Amino acid sequence: MPGNLNVDALIEQAHKRTGLTDFGPDTWQEGLGVLVRSLNGESALNARGEELMAGRIVDLLSERLKFEQSWKDNPSIADEQIVRPVIGIGLGRSGSNALGFMMAQDPGRRVLRSWEAHFPSPPPEEAT
Repeated sequence: MPGNLNVDALIEQAHKRTGLTDFGPDTWQEGLGVLVRSLNGESALNARGEELMAGRIVDLLSERLKFEQSWKDNPSIADEQIVRPVIGIGLGRSGSNALGFMMAQDPGRRVLRSWEAHFPSPPPEEAT
């Protein structure tokens, strides 16, 4: 029966998946609660939609847990300096993807890969 998404159950699934418990600062809980209430109410998801959304939420919670663990394991990340970043953004169909692809051809640039944006932790190793 739709409307059964439960914040505590989603959090527990992320804990079980990763074996981690520290989500870091408590700035995310209110937003998660609002999202789940919306999905349970006005969104009127069917059972499959609910299953897909639950999976996606658990994926994101799991990534947050792994991200926080990466910061604990590698505190020197905070000492890194990003000097003169180049950031390209644009509306759809404006050429921003083409710009990103062109910039990625420069061996002197480090670009964000889409898989890194989805799975940022642990951080990739330069060799791989």
